Amino acid sequence: MAPAHEEGPMWTGFLVVLLILVLVFGGYLGGTRGAGGSLVLLMIILTGLYLVGWLPDPWW
Repeated sequence: MAPAHEEGPMWTGFLVVLLILVLVFGGYLGGTRGAGGSLVLLMIILTGLYLVGWLPDPWW
């Protein structure tokens, strides 16, 4: 399997970063629904990073 970071243009990484920032700041401004919402958001971000290829392997 080829490394994920070689499979796409660099701007896709910037789009992912922008999306994560929007989700995080949107969650803080809108008010996360307790620790559960924060945990779900964290798992979504970690999964996104793994899919993009920033995490070497699924360590969870």
